Amino acid sequence: FEIVQVVKPYDFPVAALARARSGARVIYNSHGTDFFPGDVLFRRSVDGAFACSRYNATMVEARYRIPIGVAYNGFDDALFRPQPPDPALRERYAPGGAPLLLYAGRLVTFKGLDHLLDALAILTKGPGARDAGIGSGAFQAPGAKPQAARPHLLLVGDGPHRASLARRAAELGIADQVHFAGAAPHTDLPGYYAISDMFVVPSTDHETFCIAACEAMACERPVVAARTGGLPEVVRDGETGFLVPPGDAAALAERIAALLDDAALRRRMGEAGRGWTLDMFTWDRVIERMLAAYERALACRP
Repeated sequence: FEIVQVVKPYDFPVAALARARSGARVIYNSHGTDFFPGDVLFRRSVDGAFACSRYNATMVEARYRIPIGVAYNGFDDALFRPQPPDPALRERYAPGGAPLLLYAGRLVTFKGLDHLLDALAILTKGPGARDAGIGSGAFQAPGAKPQAARPHLLLVGDGPHRASLARRAAELGIADQVHFAGAAPHTDLPGYYAISDMFVVPSTDHETFCIAACEAMACERPVVAARTGGLPEVVRDGETGFLVPPGDAAALAERIAALLDDAALRRRMGEAGRGWTLDMFTWDRVIERMLAAYERALACRP
């Protein structure tokens, strides 16, 4: 082989052996960190590298002191495209025409879903809920939403945090507005995006890219996301959605409310998001960047 591509530093020793025996060039395609003690000893065996985001590339550069490009992650633009919503599915998760927020991904702590539940409580019970203690299910703040206008949240995916999220929703008095769909096939996701009003990514850490946000925008849904990790490279603040400080439920609620109150803004951001993803994140565009990294590595052949 002319090129051996690896995606984890744990593969560096095998790649270095292949390089020494065959003269193949080694390409490192980074999607995270996964560093281990002594991995820097293999950096001279890496002939080229690219990462899934500039955020991730910065971490790799700091660790290995090697030049690294950015190819981003790709999405299936044939699958993820706007489609008509299924009225029955929408009614199941947002009865009576209620607004519907969507999250799709693992139910783990660093996804920040506790803060999303807090934001939903603020949206439901009014701005006084935060100061009054949003954990009180009996509290009804001035300006609380009538039942039909209360936003619902659909969580698609599963994980170890599911039970604690269900308890948290009950403590906040919003259990009837939070729906757990469980794990779903990838091919079902466009249907969930279609019935939602927006996609929310409240992560607090570890997001090197977030393919789900990309897929949501490709389906013409605006995204409200935390300003952390690689998310600011995926979501264009004020154009394809909004970015908020991670862990800030009040800011999250404010931006969600701004979109819920303005259908034209949701439509405009959704259309802009699809255009952005088609320009940047289709597999054709990603492969162009990957091939450029291959060509640079082969040009350095001794």
